[in-house]
Amino acid sequence: MFYNRQGLKTDNVQASCSNYCKKSNYIKIPAKAKTSLVAALAIMCLVTGGAASKYEAKGNTTGNIINNGLLAQQGNWVYGYIEDGLYRWTSDGTNKTKLNSTGRYYISAANDWIYYSSDGTDIHKMKADGTNDKEIYRNDGPISGVTVSGDWIYFCRFSGNGQSLTADDGELFQFKLYKIKTDGSGLTKLSNDDLGPYYMYPCIDIENGWIYYNNYSDEFKLYKIKTDGTGRVKCFEGMLFDFNIAGDYIYYANGKDNNKLYRIKADGTENTKLSDDDSVFVNVSGDWIYYLKSLGDWDYNVYKIKTDGTGRIKLCDDILSSDFDGRPPAINIAGNYIYYQIFDTYGVDSQHYKIKTDGTAKELLWKETY
Repeated sequence: MFYNRQGLKTDNVQASCSNYCKKSNYIKIPAKAKTSLVAALAIMCLVTGGAASKYEAKGNTTGNIINNGLLAQQGNWVYGYIEDGLYRWTSDGTNKTKLNSTGRYYISAANDWIYYSSDGTDIHKMKADGTNDKEIYRNDGPISGVTVSGDWIYFCRFSGNGQSLTADDGELFQFKLYKIKTDGSGLTKLSNDDLGPYYMYPCIDIENGWIYYNNYSDEFKLYKIKTDGTGRVKCFEGMLFDFNIAGDYIYYANGKDNNKLYRIKADGTENTKLSDDDSVFVNVSGDWIYYLKSLGDWDYNVYKIKTDGTGRIKLCDDILSSDFDGRPPAINIAGNYIYYQIFDTYGVDSQHYKIKTDGTAKELLWKETY
């Protein structure tokens, strides 16, 4: 049993997932949303060790990428979209410098380079000081889950083969898993599995040389495949939404249990409920899980809970409402701060805030009007 956008029970998997992560078409792609993965019986799916370190050095955290990658941190520098472009600043909030006017989504910081998407269909790279900015890939439809790891960028690519896309024909085309070198060469399809139609915006996680993803072709079950496209394996039955792999566990919202917060070991054991909250946009950082708790009627509060399920705390009283398409607002984490936005009554205009991860020092950053 699943839930549609109005919170009503339905047997329609598509309706449930559309509620969870629907975005607008790729011409306009404000920030937020997503779908990810899903809840657990157990077919063995060991996260094998011994992989080269380049696989572990991702340009952003999985939790931030799930939340559209609006911020990334490397060392003492934070890179993120602020009001009118892509900026960098030190983790204490000082030394803010504008790098360009276009970077907004899927920001990653790897070595001396910054990667980003300007409109959700392209990938750019530039030096960390904003110089040598260039487009290295452009798609004819949206991309999702863009993750930089080593010398490669892994992402979900959607193509309408040049056709205009509408809700009526969106099921005809699907996201597929791809990779491309960080210099823009070597575009490679890694799997023929469907990852979802255009409104779903799937996510991926990369750990120890494996890519984990939601297989829409097999009822959203969790799969993994090696970064060279071999060794495809089904991991779990069930539905794991907004999954983050951290240490020995996968943290996720359980689509088979009203999106309650769970964790499970990568070998399929110790599937444990951490919270009864209806949770979206799970973002694991250190020993804490940050997430949006659904209040019903498309409203949310920001919560955190320890990775062992203790210490659950509401971080602020702000009610974060969905936008006009029913998408929850994203939450990104950099250093000791959470960045989030609050939409107006009509889900159009918004205010962007940051608050410390302990719930103090709330600050308005800017207002956005469409």
